[in-house]
Amino acid sequence: MSSTTTPTSPPAKPGEEITVRGTVASGVEPNCLVLSAGGREYLLLEPEPVLKPGVQAVVRGRTHPNQATTCMQGTPLRVLDAVARLSAAAGSAREITGGDWR
Repeated sequence: MSSTTTPTSPPAKPGEEITVRGTVASGVEPNCLVLSAGGREYLLLEPEPVLKPGVQAVVRGRTHPNQATTCMQGTPLRVLDAVARLSAAAGSAREITGGDWR
């Protein structure tokens, strides 16, 4: 079962599939990407190429809160699917889904 995390949602259970919407940012350690969503941070494990710092994205994944990482930031979230909204020009935008990055 999939759920959407909002600021008032309780933390996801280990292995739970969730869908979150937020902004992708560089982590504090090199090669780490974090999604800020609903007052929480998710460390993106195996991120799709569409997930770049600064993009707004909807990410579906499974949580792995007990997994050790070198990033040491956010709840680890293994990415299953992602859609990024990229600003192409003032007043317009386009959506890019996983595997369609060019």
